[in-house]
Amino acid sequence: MELIFFGNGATNFGDDLNAIIWKRVFPSWVFDIKDVALVGIGTVFTDQWTNSPRIQNKRVFVLGSGAGYWPLPRDYKSWTLLALRGPLSAALVEQPALAATDAAALLAVLPALVPKREKANRILFMPHHGSIPGAHWQKVAEAAGMTFVDPSWSTETILQHYAEAKLVLAEAMHGAIVADTLRIPWIPWAASPHLLPFKWIDWTMSLNLQYRPTLLPPTSTWGKWRHSIAQYKSRRAGIKPSLQTLAMSEPTTLIEDFRTRYSGTFVPKRKSQKMLHSTLRRTVIHTSKFFDRGDIGPAAEAVTQLAKQQPYLSNDQSLQNGVARLQEAADKLVRILQ
Repeated sequence: MELIFFGNGATNFGDDLNAIIWKRVFPSWVFDIKDVALVGIGTVFTDQWTNSPRIQNKRVFVLGSGAGYWPLPRDYKSWTLLALRGPLSAALVEQPALAATDAAALLAVLPALVPKREKANRILFMPHHGSIPGAHWQKVAEAAGMTFVDPSWSTETILQHYAEAKLVLAEAMHGAIVADTLRIPWIPWAASPHLLPFKWIDWTMSLNLQYRPTLLPPTSTWGKWRHSIAQYKSRRAGIKPSLQTLAMSEPTTLIEDFRTRYSGTFVPKRKSQKMLHSTLRRTVIHTSKFFDRGDIGPAAEAVTQLAKQQPYLSNDQSLQNGVARLQEAADKLVRILQ
């Protein structure tokens, strides 16, 4: 079985959970079946990650994935949809009964993967992986007396940090998902102009929670430039910057925005385009450092105040219901393949 998840050559906590969770959820013989592909943990129920030779001539199953960032997969109507991240993704395919919760919540039934919690006295601070280049979040976290966690670290290292956590401040969505699954209170924040409220709201709705992140100030010149660039690109595209969709509280409005925002067909960039974009981005980040004044004080104070807010935590029954639906979907996949 081919696992389909976000992969761009770099490690990322949420995506890397695929490698450790599914091998323990399914019997080993499932992975010996060559004509099967599983769209799993992450925002990969999209045309970008499923428009690939990796799934050609394969039976495709979707379990706990979610929509966002790109159009829906063009061929999803021929696939077996077992469960989706939440009610927004389910509404997009007009099958509300498919709403479960993010498949990373299966950690709740895999205790062997999670280190025993003994001295839970740390506050973890986890940015989104895209927020780290050119920023000073580690210095900010340390100045606020917190433990910085980079989502590009190994899954084992991050889970070990969770074993010592009493609170998680998360911009990375799977930082919050894993905290909630392990029953650790968490608080959402946002600094990246590219953060996508749709996927967060999709997940939080699955657990009867609201998503109201605190916006933190940029820690660098590059952070400020990113907001200006995002504003410019959004104006050219005739859409709102993604962070502004936080004001869209109604599911129908979010669905309409999604359909407008991702109305086209995903066109993959050529390798040369990707290399040019990557080189240009690194150059701009490097140039921005000459304008930095090294003032992390406002961000550190904002993070200190953030930790004093009322934390989030879904109720036990909501989490159990979501995990049960994921388990039912996993059992159904095994029955189909037998």
